[in-house]
Amino acid sequence: MNNEKPATIMKHYRKNVHYKDAMLDVVKTEIQKEIRSLVKKDGDVLQNKNSESLLNHDWTAISEKFQVKAPYLFSIFCNAVNLYSGNKKKLPSMMTSAAILLYTRSQRLNQLQYVVGLIADKCGLTKEVMCYQRLHTCKINIIKIIF
Repeated sequence: MNNEKPATIMKHYRKNVHYKDAMLDVVKTEIQKEIRSLVKKDGDVLQNKNSESLLNHDWTAISEKFQVKAPYLFSIFCNAVNLYSGNKKKLPSMMTSAAILLYTRSQRLNQLQYVVGLIADKCGLTKEVMCYQRLHTCKINIIKIIF
């Protein structure tokens, strides 16, 4: 096995339950490290630092920072939505999903929530009338406006 490619060796090891569990533990540890780097106070991915970051909300720029800080997690999200380099059409949906999930981990990652709140406020929505029908009446599609 010394001359085999790493992927071939991993395929061999994953057949054994103990090795498979050990590989999963290693991957989970790496992803947890990446998430910790995203939620640091000095982070710049999905964190609402100032009003300028809200006005210049750009999923492509945010996704590039996300990919640098958390490449394995980014890869998992891309594979989950079947996003590949030639097809960036699903990027906004993927990044929205990531933003929502990461917000449950740390409320510091709240840029998406602020952007949606600003859009809702601009439409005159209050907590009492915030529902799909009201959004539809405003002729607003939040996902398209954000992206």
